[in-house]
Amino acid sequence: MLKNRASWHKSCKDKISNEKVERLRKRKIEDSTEFISEKYIRASLLKSTVSNCIFCNEPAGLDGLHRASTFELDFNVRNYAIELQDTQLLAKLSVGDMVAIEAQYHKKCLSALYRRGQ
Repeated sequence: MLKNRASWHKSCKDKISNEKVERLRKRKIEDSTEFISEKYIRASLLKSTVSNCIFCNEPAGLDGLHRASTFELDFNVRNYAIELQDTQLLAKLSVGDMVAIEAQYHKKCLSALYRRGQ
């Protein structure tokens, strides 16, 4: 640049100084290594368990899963869980009603719960 007698405006030189370039490099490195945590909300926590049976925690399998769609089902399951003192099931139901948490179940697991409660 000196050989060709290059020159530049002072205002242009001030915009791009070595110090600023170094700061940008450091910031870029810090940004790329910074851990960005996902905001956890109740809905995102429930999505991981939606594909498993609420009673046995097993995936759908050959029987398939049925989605809870009535409050009567929630009421009955909750009463049986209280009667049987099933703390694991009660913990799952403490988040909300079965319809709201989009609970899914095997028919045989629901029947087994009803049989145990009789």
